Amino acid sequence: MRAFILTFGLTLATLTAQAAPAPAPDAAPAPPPAVVTATNQPPPAIPTMVYERVSVFDPATPGALDPFYPRSASRFPALEKNPKAAQPPRNIFSQLRLRGLVANRLAVINGRTFGLNEEASVQLETGGSTRITVHEITDKTVTITLSGETEKRVLRSSGSQK
Repeated sequence: MRAFILTFGLTLATLTAQAAPAPAPDAAPAPPPAVVTATNQPPPAIPTMVYERVSVFDPATPGALDPFYPRSASRFPALEKNPKAAQPPRNIFSQLRLRGLVANRLAVINGRTFGLNEEASVQLETGGSTRITVHEITDKTVTITLSGETEKRVLRSSGSQK
């Protein structure tokens, strides 16, 4: 076995010596080996381009559309096709209804329960709301004031005579 390994080693050495030709005497010297860098080093810095972002959407331009919502009209003032004359507001007091009285201590006005000297907001029939203050509660009436007024008004239950 030793003879085999020795023969194999000599054959391999002979082949490698024949494979590499000897350098010619007038040939240029070999270039120096490449610079070896250490591992785990960050790569060299790559110059980056800085881009300035410029919007092509100019809201100051008349008739310019929003590129994200082109059908939107929120940027344009609303134009009334048929401007209506200012209508006087409906009488707020006529929209208040005394729906019920409880033991001369509580009154239900437009679905909201009030106690004596209580102030709260109630919904009106037209969809708005107003604040009222209850001053007095009797068997069939409730004395109130509307917000912004000093005059006391009397609401009567629907079953009583005026």
